[in-house]
Amino acid sequence: EDDRVVGSNAQSGQFADLDFSAKEKMLENYVANGVAVVITNQRYAGYGAFTGGWRSTRRIAGEKFVSAEVQDYSALIVTSERILTFNGKSGAWSHTQR
Repeated sequence: EDDRVVGSNAQSGQFADLDFSAKEKMLENYVANGVAVVITNQRYAGYGAFTGGWRSTRRIAGEKFVSAEVQDYSALIVTSERILTFNGKSGAWSHTQR
């Protein structure tokens, strides 16, 4: 959808919407077995099979997306400023400076 992303969990039969704010646009998306990640111009959002919803973390001003790798229940995102991980089982974002 233009103004949102719908995540679905086949195991629980639930759907979760990630609504975009004004001027927010999806740039990239990645899906693996138990995790999905959406990269927008304002944030990074992850959806895990066990978390039951979207979890987001804000982008830093001027931060540029470099790459992403998504496997099983985890995602790794590399930016110009940070390395971020998303755990699809716990729904937790972690990050460290580059």
